[in-house]
Amino acid sequence: KVAKEKRHGATFVVFPDKITHQDQRLRDRINLKYVVDEVCIWDELIEESIAYREYFRRLFPRKHVFLTELEDAKPQQLKELIQWEKRREWAGEEIREFELFVASLSGIDGCVVLTTKLRVLGFGGEILAQSPSLTRVKVAHDPYGHQTSDQNITFFGTRHRSAFRICSSFEDCVAFVVSQDGGVKAIKRVGPDVLFWPDVNMGRLDL
Repeated sequence: KVAKEKRHGATFVVFPDKITHQDQRLRDRINLKYVVDEVCIWDELIEESIAYREYFRRLFPRKHVFLTELEDAKPQQLKELIQWEKRREWAGEEIREFELFVASLSGIDGCVVLTTKLRVLGFGGEILAQSPSLTRVKVAHDPYGHQTSDQNITFFGTRHRSAFRICSSFEDCVAFVVSQDGGVKAIKRVGPDVLFWPDVNMGRLDL
């Protein structure tokens, strides 16, 4: 989202979480100019999710009834509510800082590489992957890729074609391309085909 707001264009390539810097499957496909020492936000995402749940469970101890509306509310209940609110705010701030950090990496030429659990592996990546037989992609017109149309890859620019190649060469990765106009595209190989979602903004695909 932050990279989208910056409107400078970016590519994010997401690999399975088991992938490391030294994994040949990564090194054969992307030359990382800058390697990051496993910066991750996964624990904070879990913490925020738990804190949200516990906060609202205490805020509404009874259905449609606020804790502060209970005549028999105990000081300990209010204390726990405040504690969970602070934990939720802390996790949210950590996540926001991570978003800004990753968005700043996307301002450097090359792709940003992450894993499915949002470990940052590096940035300034040059996509080396080749897929000589890839000439067309399937443009998805629904979130699940059930309705598609064929499009020649020459229709797209360099950034998109590089993303097509790496997804074609490694089925377990997904790429997100942020255009300078703020549009976000997703690319994923599904079986023998490379699928391209031209607009993964929430309003367009109802996600």
